[in-house]
Amino acid sequence: MQRITLVLLYAMASPPSDGFSMPLSIGRYRRPPHRLRPRSCTATTSMNPFYNHSVASSTSSSSVPHSHTDSSSPSALLLSGNRMAMQSSDEDDPRDDDVLFLDVGSRCVEAGRIRHRPPHDDDIPSSTPSHAEALLSTYVGPRFVLALVAVLYGTNFPLGAIMNDNLPASAATSSRMVLASIVLSPFLARLRPNLVRRVLLGGAFVSLGYISQSVALIDTSPALVSFLGSATVLVCPALQWLVDGRPMGMRDAPQTWLAAALCLSGVAALELFDSSTNTLSLALLSRLGTGDALSLVQAIGFGTGVFLSEKMMKEEPDQALPITAGLVSTTAFLAMLWCFADGWMTRPGWESMGLPGLFVDANMRTVALAVLWTGVVSTSLNFYIEITALGRVPSSEASVILATEPLWASLFAAVLFHEQFGTSDYVGGVLMISACLVNTLRPSDIMGFFGVRVVDQAPVQVGPEVSKSRPKQSDGSSQ
Repeated sequence: MQRITLVLLYAMASPPSDGFSMPLSIGRYRRPPHRLRPRSCTATTSMNPFYNHSVASSTSSSSVPHSHTDSSSPSALLLSGNRMAMQSSDEDDPRDDDVLFLDVGSRCVEAGRIRHRPPHDDDIPSSTPSHAEALLSTYVGPRFVLALVAVLYGTNFPLGAIMNDNLPASAATSSRMVLASIVLSPFLARLRPNLVRRVLLGGAFVSLGYISQSVALIDTSPALVSFLGSATVLVCPALQWLVDGRPMGMRDAPQTWLAAALCLSGVAALELFDSSTNTLSLALLSRLGTGDALSLVQAIGFGTGVFLSEKMMKEEPDQALPITAGLVSTTAFLAMLWCFADGWMTRPGWESMGLPGLFVDANMRTVALAVLWTGVVSTSLNFYIEITALGRVPSSEASVILATEPLWASLFAAVLFHEQFGTSDYVGGVLMISACLVNTLRPSDIMGFFGVRVVDQAPVQVGPEVSKSRPKQSDGSSQ
């Protein structure tokens, strides 16, 4: 049985200017005090916190706070003037609260039932960041995450080759993207209106990257397509300089250019190495064909998509999932248009080449598994992780880290297709890993390694109207 105790508190208080509202519903009045006549009240009452420290300061909807000391001990609130409130909790159910209101000098009590209460101190979610947030808040954390993203992206090339051996390129791309867009579709409605145009533009460039990649894989090896796609290390810095006007000189971003040089050197070792003479030969460039050109177009599409995604995430850091859903859905739509224009849907048996027939045909089981992996894991999930990390890393740096993707593509291709590695493959791989490591350094680290003193220009006030600047010695911190 609940125990209601009235305690008269005589205190003077002015009416609160910023109170908070307590919605009430008619409740039980079990043991009315002697000579007090109960009546019901459903109106909201402006209240001033007096007794319990855990009362929320919200001005929308709140309630009488619950006492943390004893489940049956009363809590008292002085409302305004001579109006008081008493609340006591049931011992069996501490959250089953009745409330009494008492006007000092009056002979009536208003009874109400708490309908909503603010969270208690022990109910408030902890402000301690999650493990993922703690990792992303460090300097190395988001760069490490992007390296893992590159590993998963590396699976796209050998699996894409498997899909292209059994499906038209447009069917493989559309099946993968439609599946990814279905997975992310619940978050599409959360996209903020101010991002719609930029998401559509970014999705168009991302689709350019995926479509050109898929066509290039028809007659070009997965390793070659992935290595030529690493030209994104040049696309992103160029866009930052052309569009944003960001200084990208050697003194401004030396780690980016050094990493880009190492990455392109790795590509050269893999593409221009003549195994018959064990030398680098520019004559090998003459063997570049349509697939190689499309691989470079892939770099432009993906590099621009990374650049635009970084800008959106810097502006709206809580929109990672909606942005990802928008980019993937745009790519899926354009891939479907490519399917209609490609003409394979008029061939006999085309039903088993698309969704959902692809998962029904027993002869296409391996291809279906490749579509499932590339659609759900290496596209929707991996793309979301990439977009999240892009809010913490400049696109010029992110492109270098993602450029290690060819290394992982070669490793996966070696496992699936039993391709052999030569000396040039190992040299190129080492150079590209070195590029990734160099990109994690700070500008002051690079300049200091080469013996260049880094100084900042700090303004110094020398008079009421005249100011000069003097060099400030760098302490090696981030610029």
